[in-house]
This record gives sequence, C-alpha cells and structure tokens, in this order.
Amino acid sequence: MKKLISLLYKDFLLLVRDKVGLIFLFLMPTILVIVMTGMQEGAVESTAKKSVSTIILNSDNNKIGDKIVDELSTNSIFNIIDADSFFTEKEIERLVKDGTYMVGISIPEGTTEKMEKNIQICVDATFVGLDASVAESKMSPISIKIFIDPAIDNTFSNTLMYYLKNASNNIEKEMIYKKISEEISEMGLLPADEFNLSNIKAIDIEELSLTNSTLKRKINVTDHNVPAWTLFAIFFIVISLSGNIIKEKEDGSYMRLMTMPCSYAIYLISKVIVYVTVCIVQFLIILIVGRFLFPILDLPIFDTNGNMGYCLIIIFFSSIAAIGFALLISTFANSHQQASIIGAVSVVLFSAIGGIWVPTFLMPKFLETISVISPLNWGIEAFYNIILREQNFMSILSECIWLLVFAVVCFIISLLHKKYRQGDKTRA
Repeated sequence: MKKLISLLYKDFLLLVRDKVGLIFLFLMPTILVIVMTGMQEGAVESTAKKSVSTIILNSDNNKIGDKIVDELSTNSIFNIIDADSFFTEKEIERLVKDGTYMVGISIPEGTTEKMEKNIQICVDATFVGLDASVAESKMSPISIKIFIDPAIDNTFSNTLMYYLKNASNNIEKEMIYKKISEEISEMGLLPADEFNLSNIKAIDIEELSLTNSTLKRKINVTDHNVPAWTLFAIFFIVISLSGNIIKEKEDGSYMRLMTMPCSYAIYLISKVIVYVTVCIVQFLIILIVGRFLFPILDLPIFDTNGNMGYCLIIIFFSSIAAIGFALLISTFANSHQQASIIGAVSVVLFSAIGGIWVPTFLMPKFLETISVISPLNWGIEAFYNIILREQNFMSILSECIWLLVFAVVCFIISLLHKKYRQGDKTRA
C-alpha cells in the first residue's frame, strides 16, 4: 500500500508540475465547450429567425392563388410581399435575379379556371368512359413559376416547395371531391348532401417523442457539446500521460522504479487512479459550466436527467480507454515530441469521425458508417442513450464493454511490445 501511495504522490507531482499540460487538460476543454456551444446555438437561432423575402405575383386571384398565398403567409420563414397588379413575370424574375428578393412566385391568370376545366374533363372521362389519352389532350397545361436566388439555403427551398405542393394539393383535392360529388348527384344516384367526398377526414400525423417519461426531449447544442467535449478532453490526456511515461524512461526514473520492489502492475494502477481522477474532475468542471454558466450566457442548460451515476460510469470507462491508448502511444513513441504529435493527431481524427465536432447523423453516409471505429463515438452514443433517450444501464452496457475491450487491447499490445523489447536487450 505504501508503494502505491508513493507512486500516486509521484504521479501527482508530475501532473501539477506540467503547467502547459494542466492548461490543455482543464482550461482548453472548458473554453472549447463554451465557444462551440455558443457558435452552434447562434447558428441555430439565426437560421430559425431568418426569413426569406418572397414576392408573389398572384394574377390568378382565385382559389388556387389565394390558397398558396395563405399557406406561405402562415409560416414566419417567408416574408411575403404582394406584387402590384402591374408587375409582370419578367419583372419578378429580374427582382430575384438582382437580389432584391430571395424568392419570386408567379401564379398565372386563369390557373384556377384551368384546373377546374381539367378536373371536369377527367371526371367526365371517368364516368363516360372516354379514352385517357383523348382526355389528356383536351387538358390545359398549368404552370406556376418559382424563381429562387442561387444563394438561398437548400432547407428554405425545400420548405418552400413543400408548402407550395401542400397548398396546391389541398385545393386540387377539394375541387376533385366537389366535382365528383356534383357528378354523382346529377346522375341521381345520391343526393348531394348525402354524398360529399370533401368531408373525408385527412390522416392525422402525430409526433411522439420516444422517451420513457412524458417529457419530450430533443437534442440541443448543449446536450451534444457538454458530453462531446468532455470526451475530447478525456482522450486528450494521452498527450500528458504518454509524455510523462516517456519522460520517466528518459530520466531513468522508470528503470529505478522497476529495479526496486515495485511491480509493473502497481506502476500502472497508480497511473490509472491519478488520470481517472483527472478525467472525473474534467467532467465535473464542464458539467458546472453547462449547468450554471450556460444560462448566464443565454445558452441551453445542461441536464443529466437524474442520471449522474450513469454519466460517471461512462466517464470511468472512457478514461480507462484513454489511459490504455496513452500507454500504447508511449510504448511505441521514441520521444516526448513524437508522443505529443501522435497523440494529438490521433485524438483529433477519432473526434472528427466519432461525432464530437458534428453529430454522426449529420455526416455523409460513408463517414457515419466508419464512425463506429472511434472510441469517442462509443462514449457519445452512451451519453445520448442516457441523457436523451432516458434509458437504463443496459442501454450503455455495450458501449462500456467496447471501451473496456479497447483499453484491454491497448494494454495487451503494450505489454507484449515491452516483453519483446526486453527480450531483444537480453539477447543483445
């Protein structure tokens, strides 16, 4: 026990004397989580508040034209400007082209009348038995022109097309139902008041949040960034830990410890205890920032949903994985500088593909597929299961096992390489 306490004291001194390392371990992740959360929240807010200037030339002034204008007016995304009657379609195009408006919509005169005529032809053809190609040849083409500034975001253009199609489909459906009802009534099959297809109830689409409680919880920038940058900070200990191990080898401390009655297992246990403690402190600091500082900065508060114990379990297994990775780097690196470069680059790569910078569901398909090889991805998915999906320990068990397996593999490779190098020295 005394050996372990002595080693813990030594590792603690090595840690606190490395002032630059301490800045990287504690200050850097705290600044990162504040900056990244603030930037992403600002981007989300600006997108939500942004409105697209939309000029509409409603030459139809009838059911279809009025329905489209009403549909777009209900959404704050579109800032609707009604074009004067003396405007032409060419002028609408020019106004969008020169950047005066982001979107221009031209609804031609007689659109509703043409639609009613086409529906009448279609209904007549159905009841009379007219050939479809003949009926189609009698229909008038209908075209609503939409001019979109090329600088506009795809999200806005997709939303615009959805609302336009929704408005036109709704009015078209009403007109078809009405016309069929009138046709059946005229044929004397049923009175008009007994047969009215326009009264058919539409399908109701209900959005349900798949959580175990009645609380609807959707991911926000804080829910992602607090655990994400905590995991980044945890794995960034590889620079400090691998550097300290190499430093002990270079100054002879490691050899003196191994020649004393001190086993390699106790040496590793000391490292694990010190750096697991460091990782827990990192998490607590970032948690305090997310819980108390974020509301002051007008950012969403971070809430563990009462699952603090599960969060600490994820931190523990992530710490073990990071320590194992640091040991692996220190085994193969030949200098402190080499260990720092390898550690920094590998952690950044693991973070990038693991969903730390950008959630995996926002990545291209091929990146989302390979993200599962990153230990940081296992950690962030475990946090999602606990914080957002509000599940139990079994939901994070597989991720914790993968983190532990990763650590064990790193430890085994390091030990095998250590024995191999000792065998080479013995033979020499």
